[in-house]
Amino acid sequence: MPTGGVCEHGRRKDDCTNAFQGRSTEPATLPANLYKLEGREGREKCSKGGGSGGSGSRGRDELAQDGAIRLRAKRSIGDRHILRARAVPDRCRAALTRYIGAYIPPGMPHCAVLIAVVLVPFLGAPLRAEQAAVTVFAAVSLKDALAEIEKEYEAGGGDDVTFSFGASGQLAAQIAEGAPADLFISAAEKQVKELIVAKLADAASRAVVASNRLVLVAPRDHANPVRSFSELSDARVKRIAIGQPRTVPAGEYATQALTKLKVIEVVRDRLVYGANVRQVLDYVARGEVDAGVVYATDAATAGEDVKVVATAEQSLHDPIVYPAVLITKSKHREAAERFLKHLQTNAAQAILRRRGFTAALGGAISAPSTRPSAAP
Repeated sequence: MPTGGVCEHGRRKDDCTNAFQGRSTEPATLPANLYKLEGREGREKCSKGGGSGGSGSRGRDELAQDGAIRLRAKRSIGDRHILRARAVPDRCRAALTRYIGAYIPPGMPHCAVLIAVVLVPFLGAPLRAEQAAVTVFAAVSLKDALAEIEKEYEAGGGDDVTFSFGASGQLAAQIAEGAPADLFISAAEKQVKELIVAKLADAASRAVVASNRLVLVAPRDHANPVRSFSELSDARVKRIAIGQPRTVPAGEYATQALTKLKVIEVVRDRLVYGANVRQVLDYVARGEVDAGVVYATDAATAGEDVKVVATAEQSLHDPIVYPAVLITKSKHREAAERFLKHLQTNAAQAILRRRGFTAALGGAISAPSTRPSAAP
């Protein structure tokens, strides 16, 4: 039928053609064939409203109602998919399976699937088992070990984990300002206690996941390196790198050791402060300082660029532990709990030991299942 003009039923010919071909006369972003009606039935509907004036309008209304009945299951998946009447099309089943978390067999009536699709947003949780993305704020000295643990954890079916590494004090300050963290792993007790006192962290969830040692390092090619912490007071030592004590636990431990050795006043003007332990290590590796105080694990990552010349006696500073704690406002608490539990397993502790950390206080626990339980 040519377009334009008025058809024999008293309507615009292009509207009539659309009705016969099963296309909606209203704008639509979905493919036209999804609105398809049987051509013969469309003609019958149009014929019932034959003539001119109001009868044509009534025919269009009946046609629209009939189309609405046939397309009672309209739901777009990714702005491309739609549920059609009768059975769910094959091209939609994969997308719907991901959406509702349950397999949809071929030929399943659309009405059964529609119920699930409509109810899912109102249930407060998907029908599939939770697979959340856990955000962990962690001391930068744990970076390499946690990256390996994450890979092993996710490969075993654990939740997705993302990290934000930095100085423990800076990370704690970010959490206090509302940063969206689920789990915090500090390189000292101080920052964790401050968050607990402020009711920003759950005291009951606190667990020590690792411990470390404090070492003195010097550039590999230094002509006359120091050999002990006591020698830092020698006149030949011009610059000593440590972490900023206010925000970097390693810097605080270094200050404690230098104070107990009674050399802090002598070396105070020689101190160069790093924003974190890795920056202190870089100063030493590039030969910009004569010595630096870092964790044993960080020194191990520097390879041949630095050499460890001494290890601090543990009596010179507070215990170097890595307490982990759940954040009160976590949006993925259950997933964060699972990852915290995993950090205490034999598998995770083996990775930490291989990276130079010492065992968590209290020992490791057997590996729990990392897969969240499926909903019934």
